[in-house]
Amino acid sequence: MPFDRFKAMSIRKKLISVSLIAMAVAVGTMSLFLLVREIVTFRTTFLERLTAQADMAGYSVKAALVFDVHKDAEEAIAALGMDRNILSVAVYDKQGQVFVRYSRNKLNTPSEFPGKSAEDFDWLGGFVQIVEPVVVDGEPIGSILIRSSLVPFYNRLIGYIVMSLIAMLVAMAIGFGLATRLGRLIARPILQITDVMHLVATRKDFHLRVESDARDEIGFLAGNLNEMLSQIQVRDEELEEHRHNLEKLVLLRTDALERANIRLTAELQHRKKTEEDLLRLATAIEQSAEGIYLADPNWIILYTNPAFDRMLGFEPGELIGWHTRMLKSGMHDRGFYKNIKETLTRGEVWTGRAFNKRKDGTVIPIEATLSPVRDGSGLIINYVSSHHDITIQVEAEAERKALQDRLQRAEKMEALGTLAGGVAHDLNNVIGVLVGYSELLLIKSPENSPLKMYAAQILQGGQRAAAIIQDLLTLARRGVTVSEVLNLNPVITDFMKSPELEKIRSYNPSVRFDVLLDQGLMNIKGSRIHLTKTVMNLLLNAVEAISGEGKVTVRTENVYLDTPLPGYEGTKEGEYVVLTVADSGVGIPRENLDRIFEPFYTKKVMGRSGTGLGLAVVWGTVKDHDGYINVQSEVGRGTTFVLYFPLCRESLPEQQEAVSRKEYEGRGERILVVDDVEGQRTLAVSMLESLGYAVHAVASGEEAVEYLKANAADLVVLDMIMDPGWDGLETWREIVKLCPRQRAMIVSGYALTERVREAQALGAGAYIRKPYVMEQIGLAVRRELQKTREMPGTPVRPEEGSEP
Repeated sequence: MPFDRFKAMSIRKKLISVSLIAMAVAVGTMSLFLLVREIVTFRTTFLERLTAQADMAGYSVKAALVFDVHKDAEEAIAALGMDRNILSVAVYDKQGQVFVRYSRNKLNTPSEFPGKSAEDFDWLGGFVQIVEPVVVDGEPIGSILIRSSLVPFYNRLIGYIVMSLIAMLVAMAIGFGLATRLGRLIARPILQITDVMHLVATRKDFHLRVESDARDEIGFLAGNLNEMLSQIQVRDEELEEHRHNLEKLVLLRTDALERANIRLTAELQHRKKTEEDLLRLATAIEQSAEGIYLADPNWIILYTNPAFDRMLGFEPGELIGWHTRMLKSGMHDRGFYKNIKETLTRGEVWTGRAFNKRKDGTVIPIEATLSPVRDGSGLIINYVSSHHDITIQVEAEAERKALQDRLQRAEKMEALGTLAGGVAHDLNNVIGVLVGYSELLLIKSPENSPLKMYAAQILQGGQRAAAIIQDLLTLARRGVTVSEVLNLNPVITDFMKSPELEKIRSYNPSVRFDVLLDQGLMNIKGSRIHLTKTVMNLLLNAVEAISGEGKVTVRTENVYLDTPLPGYEGTKEGEYVVLTVADSGVGIPRENLDRIFEPFYTKKVMGRSGTGLGLAVVWGTVKDHDGYINVQSEVGRGTTFVLYFPLCRESLPEQQEAVSRKEYEGRGERILVVDDVEGQRTLAVSMLESLGYAVHAVASGEEAVEYLKANAADLVVLDMIMDPGWDGLETWREIVKLCPRQRAMIVSGYALTERVREAQALGAGAYIRKPYVMEQIGLAVRRELQKTREMPGTPVRPEEGSEP
């Protein structure tokens, strides 16, 4: 900004600048005033001259206008042309028409009458014109117009401006000289003052003075500055003396302060380390995962860390001021707390498990460590306790114990099952003979013979015995082949119409059965026989649990499991079909719940089911179906069994019609029966011969191979379990080596095993289970023989195949 630049100038330059500006303004103002005066004077003079010329010309043309003589008028106005500044002259008649005109050039001639008398300065056009009337006897008879050039005015104006500029330059030159001289007179003392002040400020030399003899304001300012410098000099000398004395004092005090500082530094370092240790300890306690509290000698809580508050569900600081007895769970006697108090009084640390009560009233197990805190004199001033929540550990221990119990129970069940399986195998051979021969006797007896009734009773008793054998096989988990697609609803409805249910009803006719079946129940894969037996055992168990009136509810439904069942942490997530059997009986005491599935453990009335195998069979059947059992019972309110079976999306098989005996009768085909039990072997021969087959029997696998070396057989009926010697699989391997195209079927008292499947993989055919039933063995033999006919080639002895 210009003003900022002006403020930054020195005083001398400011004085010169102000003087020049003032001189220029004064000369300019005077020149402008004279210029305006000159213009006004020139205008007045010029108009007066033109008016006089117009009056003289008007007087000369009066007669010409009156008498309309143009030539006289032209001569009159031509005389005006002698003036070089006259540009044009025009005479107008009374009507405003041009009477005569004169023009130095055509451009300066007006074309129209300008009107009544007027003056017109056209500064831009460079001319001035006037119009004067021509009057005779007071009456206007026309007008005269004179236009003159302004060139004389312009020349005079330019000359005046040039003279004014010259005068202004001369005046400014004079003013600059005067201003420079004046600036020196005024600025020199001021500059001297500023120089002295600058030297004082930079050198700190207060002996400097301003030399000035002026008596004006500048001299006054210089005198005051010198006086101020004198006072500062005196004060500076005094301060220097005080500084010197102070340095001596400081040196003395510094030595003392250094010694004190060394002591303070050591104390501060020790205090800082102590504070850091305390902070570290406090932080560790605050952030510790262990719950910690501090109590006074009266067991009033003084401090709790966040972990302790969270453990017991309290807000931070809420427990402060409480007595520790408020945390007692009520699960410990007085002796427990007395032992803790005596241990701490002896100055020892108490460690052990306890139970604390949370804010919401729940109880949690903890591992606690309590320690006394003593002062220097050995007096107990506080108690500190560290608590660790061991809920997860206790639950894990309980779960581990439960797993151990289940493992022991499973091992026990496995041992009992193995024993039962062995007994069942031997009994199955005996019962098989009984059932088989009673069936043959029933077929061969005359219709009205009393032997027929006896045979029927023997067959019925044998079948009941076989059912018990099947319970033992189920217990051994060797009797279920889960392969049939079925629906639980028909299994239940069929059993509800069976004589077995009527027998169960007879034990307690006051029991009501409510059957609630889900009509949209999905299918499962399993054994209809074993599932029916499971339903029977559950209903029998429920009825016998009710004394007097009561209710048994049977329910089916589809569920989806996404959380483990109680006791089955490895429950597979997925869809299940659920069978629920609930009773309103006496319930099962908690101490007996873990034993209800053990074989031969029973509280039932002997003579009904009485074997102690019912629930063991249920357990084995559910396990064989890859299912789960959940039992809920409350003494006096009843028991509920909930069975879960994996859901199957396959459709139910088509129902087969009853088969006529003629369809499975033989046509003289050669059958070789291989069985180590004579009764079973003889029974099979009798049944097959009665069906029209040519049967030969051997007692071992070795005999079978020797027989086939010399004889041909259309089909081998091979027992899988034989002892001593080869079993069924080993025998079949030797037969295949001897006659690769030989056909065979497998029989056994056990369920389908891996050795049976291996034999089938080597070419053996169907598998049937003992005891022998006429229709079962007949249909199986017929189907295998039919396969033989459909295959190219027939089984032959090696020596027969080698002949030409």
